[in-house]
Amino acid sequence: MGASHTLHLWYPDHPPGKRHDAFDTGNATSLFLERDRVYMEVKVTVWVESRVGEGVPPLRSNNLTLVINQAVRLEAPTEIHFSRSRGHMTLTWSEVDNCCASSRENQVRMRTAAHANWTVGNCKTQERHKAKETIAVRCPVEGNAPYEVQVRYRISGPYSDWSDWSRSVFVPSELLKSPELSCSTEPLGENGRRKVTLKWEKPSREQGEVKYNLTFALLPCLCLYESVNISEAINVTSFQTFLSGAEYNISLQANNGASQSPASFCRLPAEQDAVGPTFQEVIQSGKNFSVTWGSKHEVICFEKDPGRSCEDDDIQEVNEISWGSWMDEQRRGERLGVLESDVCTRLAVHGWDPDKDAWSTLGLVRLFHRSEPSEDPLRLDVAMPTPTSADIRWHPPALLASCPGAFQKYILCWHDERGEEIATYEVSTSETRFTISDLQPNTTYRVGVEVLTAGSDGRCQNLVAFRTRPADSKKTTLTLSLLLLGLVGGVLVAASAVHICKKRVKEVLCPPLPDPADTEAVKILAGSSPGQLHPRRSFVQPLESSSPTEPLILERRSPSKEDPAVGTAADFPALANPAEETLLPKEDQPGSGDLLPSEYKSQGFLSPMEDERQGRGAGRLQ
Repeated sequence: MGASHTLHLWYPDHPPGKRHDAFDTGNATSLFLERDRVYMEVKVTVWVESRVGEGVPPLRSNNLTLVINQAVRLEAPTEIHFSRSRGHMTLTWSEVDNCCASSRENQVRMRTAAHANWTVGNCKTQERHKAKETIAVRCPVEGNAPYEVQVRYRISGPYSDWSDWSRSVFVPSELLKSPELSCSTEPLGENGRRKVTLKWEKPSREQGEVKYNLTFALLPCLCLYESVNISEAINVTSFQTFLSGAEYNISLQANNGASQSPASFCRLPAEQDAVGPTFQEVIQSGKNFSVTWGSKHEVICFEKDPGRSCEDDDIQEVNEISWGSWMDEQRRGERLGVLESDVCTRLAVHGWDPDKDAWSTLGLVRLFHRSEPSEDPLRLDVAMPTPTSADIRWHPPALLASCPGAFQKYILCWHDERGEEIATYEVSTSETRFTISDLQPNTTYRVGVEVLTAGSDGRCQNLVAFRTRPADSKKTTLTLSLLLLGLVGGVLVAASAVHICKKRVKEVLCPPLPDPADTEAVKILAGSSPGQLHPRRSFVQPLESSSPTEPLILERRSPSKEDPAVGTAADFPALANPAEETLLPKEDQPGSGDLLPSEYKSQGFLSPMEDERQGRGAGRLQ
């Protein structure tokens, strides 16, 4: 505090009187010297004296001998670029202050994730571009492990000092193989584009941040500048885009700053089905064709596969501009050409949209020209004709079967024996058989199947003759006999069913009357007491006389007491057992007015044999 400083410069190689120079800085601790006040290319010794107050000896710093133009301390590098290849790592950075023309000394220290200690690499300066102000060094590395590196540099010579170490830079491992690429697509939409999804494997952690360059090449029209489109994806494993219906070659290349992987490829085939946008008009006459579409695109790619290059002589372009409603420009495109014989030709036109930076399909069709139908015929067979029908079978033509767009349907026709056409049917391309019915027995017919394409007339040419079988009389007689037998059997079964139903209905509606001799009422009457059968008569009413043949019933009576007379029931001709009667209590005997016991009530009529035995026994008692 309160100190003043003086900077002293001593030039030992100068003559006496010019060797010493001093600069007062006051209390400042730094001094900016202009070039004309110091000697730049000579040796000089520098020191500083500081005075705190009067009477105090000054303080002197250490001497520093240097050459001012070479005693430069550079700033640490900032932007460092790196790359790796074949066991070497290359580091490149820009020099901030290019003050001196002298060479530079560079130093690199590095460490891997497994080691925390810094190791100074054995790096060599590869090149220094003074105009570009860049420095590049090349260092050997072991294996394919990631590294953390720092760099510093200085001006060559004994008087300059090293700069500070730069910030740490992560150098990832090298990309040694290309990522596996897979592509899938959706059907072509009405807008002339299809959604394409690309997927690839995830990079390892040691590979750091990975950028992917995707290149889409429109193969049918590589002569056009717009046929190649490049997209970029960072740290992702999938990519979606919309492409036209043409064939594409898609390549993927990964880059992590340290290295660039080999490219992987995916071939995206052209749209196979003739769906999506169609041409306004398709005309085929033999080998010649013409297609017409409406378009406002300035860049058009016409595709004729196979055998088309960007400059085909057999393709003629016709452009017409018509004016519709008010200031509405309609561009109409048309192409004429020639087809190859017996080859499935795919015709498509694609337009480039600069606003969306993408291609779209404007029209798509497949055409086929058959040189001679006999060279690719339909193999037709008539299998087992019956008197009234025939089964027609055929095999699709080999050439047309691989051209789904041109192969539209089959035309099946047959003629009678006089050559007159009877009928014509259209059959889908998925069918290979057809049954003809309503034919006449023992008649000759001719049948043919023709393939319908864009340029065919749909008339059957190669006809195959067949004859229906005659009607079989024996079989007809047997059939009629079986039908008659079945009819008679049906009538009998119906009659039996009616009879059974009638009987069931009669039983339900008119049930039979019960038999008096076999009813419960008779049994109850047979076992009932006389008092239950007839109403109780008064005491003075005389009893009916018994039948002369009725056996006499003997009763034991007490001489001292008489019981009232008991009449006999006319419904019971048999006598009761005298022994049983004597054992009955008085109150339970007949005529007492009480009901008989249950065992007597349950007795029924006697059978004729028992009645006879009872009668004989009664006679002996008399």
